[in-house]
Amino acid sequence: MSLDADKVQSKKLLLRRSNLHFPVFTATSVAVTVKNICEFLAYSKPIKKEISVMKLKLLLTLIIVLGFCGNAIAFEVKFADNAWNHEKIPAGQQCQKFGGNKPATPKLIVSGIPAGSNGIVLEYSDRASKRMNNGGHGKMQFALNSPDTKVEIPSVPGHSFDIPPEFTMIAAHRGPKWDKAGAYMPPCSGGKGHAYYVTVKSVKDDQVTAETVIEMGKY
Repeated sequence: MSLDADKVQSKKLLLRRSNLHFPVFTATSVAVTVKNICEFLAYSKPIKKEISVMKLKLLLTLIIVLGFCGNAIAFEVKFADNAWNHEKIPAGQQCQKFGGNKPATPKLIVSGIPAGSNGIVLEYSDRASKRMNNGGHGKMQFALNSPDTKVEIPSVPGHSFDIPPEFTMIAAHRGPKWDKAGAYMPPCSGGKGHAYYVTVKSVKDDQVTAETVIEMGKY
């Protein structure tokens, strides 16, 4: 292979192997990233200036990602009630329009809260509905009044603006013409298999300190 052809081939490989994305910071994605970088470093020839520079950039990126990921992985949210299994909305926890029986948000246990956080923001959503996605089922904030890194967040009743004092409503649900208004709209697809989830963010005033998503289940 000629020198020019070798250079072109190296540049193509460089572009392919340096095109790394980090959309979700999880142990799996970091492991894949490390593997890709290690493979690239093993292949590249240090005598080529542009490759040596890219190697340094990738190493710096890896250090930053791993440092951030240490906090992201530690932030964990789980249901306090086993009735919520991430797969199917528990019986009775659908909206009143379709026979819900005192539906409410699930109790959550949040751990690994970054130091300095003073609130937990909860955004309830329906992936299958453009209108009700991205917090369309209600947005609220739970106040953190202690430096604890773990807290249990109580339930908030559906179809009501009468919420516990620890909560502040950020935005009411977007379907008051579909079912009764309130801070939180329980799953309300009528059993069409929509996937519901809650985005959980720890915040310090207006700054997000950690974020994750927990699947509520389908209804």
